[in-house]
Amino acid sequence: MTDSDAWQITIQPESDPQATCAARFTAAAGFVRATGDLVRGEHGTIVSTVAISTTEDCGITQRAFRSFPLGAVLAQGRAALMPPIGTFTPEPDPVPCACGCTRHGKKQGSGRYMAMTDGFLREVSLAYIEEGAAGRGALVRMSTRYDRQIGTVRTWIRRARQEGWLTLTSGGRVGVEPGPRLIAERIAAPTV
Repeated sequence: MTDSDAWQITIQPESDPQATCAARFTAAAGFVRATGDLVRGEHGTIVSTVAISTTEDCGITQRAFRSFPLGAVLAQGRAALMPPIGTFTPEPDPVPCACGCTRHGKKQGSGRYMAMTDGFLREVSLAYIEEGAAGRGALVRMSTRYDRQIGTVRTWIRRARQEGWLTLTSGGRVGVEPGPRLIAERIAAPTV
């Protein structure tokens, strides 16, 4: 099996409310097959168990473990388990943006920071979810989008996580998910 082999991934959401997982997945490529469980928690969707099997006489190899598409399983699992939250649509600036606007968390002309509003954190969260879906480099793209330094954008994301607009994170995690406030907002929104 080569690294370029395409994995076929199937996500099956669990319908039993007593189930210990939110969904089960199957991923197969060549002679390797992986099955496991996806669970939703405070850190978003995670893979809780994985079983890898093979039909080859040589057994499971290190290459089979390394080729397992964890990121793709998580991305498809998130898509299957989460209702659509919306897309990034920035609200118009109250003043023309020239790095002295109120939109980016600064007072106009004063150079002093003011509290970030819920509306701004919601906007940043939606933009970050959208950029995160495009793969690696989301902070760089956000920095370009808002014309701010990466450190500033990182502070906004940290604040959005603290305020519940995004899920908490742990080192080495791939992707970003809406937090309880975005999910609650989506549930409370009237359907048309």
